[in-house]
Amino acid sequence: MIVVAELSQTAAGSFEGTWKTLTVTQPLRIVPSKPSGGTRLPDFRVYVGGFEAGAGWHRVSGSGRPYIRIQIDDPLIPRPIYMNLLKSVGKMTGLPIYQLLWKREIPADTSGSSGSSEIRDTRSIGALVKLHVRPG
Repeated sequence: MIVVAELSQTAAGSFEGTWKTLTVTQPLRIVPSKPSGGTRLPDFRVYVGGFEAGAGWHRVSGSGRPYIRIQIDDPLIPRPIYMNLLKSVGKMTGLPIYQLLWKREIPADTSGSSGSSEIRDTRSIGALVKLHVRPG
């Protein structure tokens, strides 16, 4: 996973920082949503460069570690971007920080090609698995 932002938490419970990649450098804010009765409604609203671009939901990992699952979407990107916001400790300061982590999804090849052997990559959280598929 790649750290695309390091954020600090404000007294109001928001997270603020800068989203930095090769093609994006934008202010990023993750703000708690107003409470509502819905179970599928987001716990957070995500603002990139001043406009609302996504949402976030509280989650708990299999090992019991809480995190926030972030989804960012825009008409100019082919599909939503999913990231996880995890609490960490700053290497220089020792103070709590929050890291926004992203990992590329590599879908299995579903083209059904009947040519020679092909390699199909599938990623799970723990490892990259390469499957050798023989024709016919």
